[in-house]
Amino acid sequence: MIFDLCVIGGGPAGYHAAIRASQLNVKVAVIEDAEVGGICLNRGCIPSKALIEILKLTSRLEYFRRIGFNVSGGLNIEAVKSEVKEVISKLTHGLRSVLESYDVTVINGVGRPQSPSYVKVQSSSGLMDVECRRLIIASGSKTVNPFNTSNVLGIDSVLLGIDKLPQNIAIIGEDVFSVEVAYILGRLDRNVFLVNDKPGVLPDMDRDVSKGIQSWLIRNGVKILTGKRFSINEDGREIRFEGGGKIAIDAIVSGYRIARIDEINALGLEFSNQWVRVNNKMETNINGVYSAGDVTGGKYAHVAFMEGIVAAENALGGNISIDLEKIPKCIYIGPEASSIGLTEEEAKLKGYKVIVGRALFSANGRALTLGEGEGMVKVVIDSKYGEILGVHIVGPRATDIIGEALVALRLEASSSEIIDIPHPHPTIIEAIREAVMAAYKKAIHIPKAKL
Repeated sequence: MIFDLCVIGGGPAGYHAAIRASQLNVKVAVIEDAEVGGICLNRGCIPSKALIEILKLTSRLEYFRRIGFNVSGGLNIEAVKSEVKEVISKLTHGLRSVLESYDVTVINGVGRPQSPSYVKVQSSSGLMDVECRRLIIASGSKTVNPFNTSNVLGIDSVLLGIDKLPQNIAIIGEDVFSVEVAYILGRLDRNVFLVNDKPGVLPDMDRDVSKGIQSWLIRNGVKILTGKRFSINEDGREIRFEGGGKIAIDAIVSGYRIARIDEINALGLEFSNQWVRVNNKMETNINGVYSAGDVTGGKYAHVAFMEGIVAAENALGGNISIDLEKIPKCIYIGPEASSIGLTEEEAKLKGYKVIVGRALFSANGRALTLGEGEGMVKVVIDSKYGEILGVHIVGPRATDIIGEALVALRLEASSSEIIDIPHPHPTIIEAIREAVMAAYKKAIHIPKAKL
C-alpha cells in the first residue's frame, strides 16, 4: 500500500492532519491501534466533560428547589455511564464518517515506522507494509506509574469505570485533567486527595484563578495536599509527607504522562525531556518526518488540532508555523475557569507596568438569572499603551467567553476598543468589558471606592 502521507495516530493532531492533507488532494492513511479520536474523545476530554455536566446538575439541586421545583436527589450511575458512552459513540461515528467522506484510509493496528517512507503495521490479521512519501508522528501520550509501587491507576482509565473505584483515592497531579477528575470523583462521594509537590494546583493559570478553583474544591470536599515532597509505600496504600503527616488510601491515580515513543524509536528522532523535539513548523530532525500533538509535549487538544494542520500543510510543501504564545487554558468544573495571555505576575516579570481590572459575576445580571453568581473576570493591561495582556476568568461559561479574549489578544486589541464595542445585555460576556472599564475606574456596576 502506497500513500502520499501516512499519519501515526488518529487522535486530535492525527485526524486533523489527515483531513487537511486530503483537502489538499493527496492520498492519506491514518494508522491507529485503538479508536479514532484518541484519548481525548474516548477516555479524556469528552467523557470528562459529559460527566462534569451531569454532576453539575446534582450540585444545583438546592437551587432548583429554591426556585420552585420539587426535586429529590439520587444518581443512577448506570444511566450516567450509558449517557457518557452515547456521547462518545456519536462523536466517534461522526469522525469516522468525516474521514470516510475525505477518502482517508484508516488502518487499525500498531504502526512502527522503519524509515521516513516505510511503516510496518501489526494488525489483528497480521503484518502489513505501508509506504509513504511523507510521515507525521501523532502517537500521543500515555500515563505512567513513576512510583515503584503497586495499586496505581492511569488517569485515562478511571472515567469509564467510575462505579468500580474504591472510596479513598489519591490523585497525583496538578494539571487541568487531574483537577477535573478530582472534581468528578468528589461529586461521586469518594474521599479524594489531590497530591503534588508543587505549591497549589493549576500553576499555569493566574494566581487568582488557581486560588479560586482550589478554594472551591476544598469547599466541596477535595483535600488539597500540595507543596511537600512525599513518598508512597510499596503496596500503594499510604502516602507519607516530608516534615510529617500521612494518609491512608485505597488507590492512587497517576496524572503523570510521557510520549508514546516505543513504536517510533527506530526512526532516530531527537527528544527533549522524553518528548519528540519539533520546531514551530512541526518538523523533526529527520527530513520528511513531522510530529504533532501530545507526543511533542503538548497539553491541550485545541493546540494539537492546530499542530496537526501545520504539520500536514508543511509536509505537503507548505511553509507555515504555529504561534503558541497565546493559547487559551480551560477547566470545566463548576465554576468553570479559563485563562489566556500573561498573568499579572508574568507581566510584571517581563517589565510591564500593569493595571488590573476585575468584574464580579455577583453583579452580572445574566449570571444571577442562571443562579451562578460566583467568580470574576480579571484583565491585565499594559498601562502605557492600553494593550490587553491577559484575561483570566472564574465563573459561569468561562470556557466559552474566553473566545472574545482570544481574538482581542491575537489582534492586539486596545482597552478602548473593547470598551467602545457595545456588548449584548444581559450576557456573561459583558463582564469582560466591565473588567476593562474597572481598570480605568469607569465601571458602571462597581460601587465608587471610598477615599
